[in-house]
Parts: sequence; structure tokens; C-alpha cells
Amino acid sequence: MNDAAFFKENDYLFVRGIVSPDELYAHLLSLKANGAGMPDLQVTGSHIFYKEDKFERLMETLLPEIEAYTSCRLYKTYSFARQYINGNVLRAHKDREACEVTVTICLGNDGKSWPIWFLDKDEKPQAIGLEPGDGLIFKGHSHLHWREKNVFGACGQVFLHYVDQNGPFAMHRDDVTKGRRLYFQMKIPFMKRIFRCGVERLYV
Repeated sequence: MNDAAFFKENDYLFVRGIVSPDELYAHLLSLKANGAGMPDLQVTGSHIFYKEDKFERLMETLLPEIEAYTSCRLYKTYSFARQYINGNVLRAHKDREACEVTVTICLGNDGKSWPIWFLDKDEKPQAIGLEPGDGLIFKGHSHLHWREKNVFGACGQVFLHYVDQNGPFAMHRDDVTKGRRLYFQMKIPFMKRIFRCGVERLYV
């Protein structure tokens, strides 16, 4: 079974070495060190970067490859990077509609691989460990996914999100719909109450 057939059958595909990670991880660490991005409300202690220029270019560069893996014509929606720390937990969630096809890529870590868990099409839990440069393509909007407590060390992850050009979520191209406006409302203190109730629909 080839990669595209496997993805069609299973809604996910592991791809080893989808990027060369060293420069990308150094860039992520530099962004954090220089005060870019913002603290994360979903994963306490982590730091997040929405639509950062370098990761947006990566999303564009990988688009033809992701289309080949999924056998879909795709629109890009948005990139989202996160620097996790030891002790973080990512609670079980499904992504919002702009994340119909997600590519999660490990950029680097300070210890061992920290597995991502998800429920497959048969509702069975699966765990996949990503080494730096590895990627997991999956349908984040359709399948529950999570990470258990991080006991492996700090790590950097970038999430590249796409939608099917011919699918029901094509209107989310470039993330110009409701989700993007809600993201920036995180910066307004009186909106935090809303995000405590619905944040799992906004993130990867």
C-alpha cells in the first residue's frame, strides 16, 4: 500500500524526515528568546507562535508534498508553532474546521521523543513518537488527539494546517474566518473566560 492509499484508509500517515529540523528549531528558540509570540492558555507554561513568517513559508513549500500524500487539492490555512516544556500536558481535543488536514512536525527536543496520541478510525488509541524532522499527517478536525504528561524534556513543534479545496471547510482558506478573530481576542483580558470554555476548538 502506498502512502496516499494508507492515508485514505487510515486518516493518518507518519513521514520520517519530512523536514531538515536544525535551522527551524534554532529559529523557534530565537523567537522565544527575543520575546516573540505569547504564553499559551491551552498548555500552561508553553509558548506559541501563530502565522510566523518562516513557518508560513514552510507550509507553502510543503503544500505539493502534502497534497501527494493525501491525494487532495489543498488550501493552506495557518501555521502554529509551540515550544513545550517538561511537565506540559496537552488535553484530548479535536481541532477546529480550519485544521481539516494537519501536519505536526517535531523540530527538536532536549530529551527523548514525546509521543502524540490519537484515536484512529476504529476508536483505538495510537501513539506515535516523532524524532526531530519527522511529521505526522492526520485529520485533526475528525480525530481526538492528545499528549500525556511530558517527562521527556522541552521540545518544539510546528503544526501546518490545510483544508480540502473541494471539501466542506474550503472557506477557511488562509484562516480568514471566525477562528482567526477569536485567536487575537486572547489578548483582551475580559475574553479569557470564553477561551477557558472553548479553547480546545481553537488549537492543535
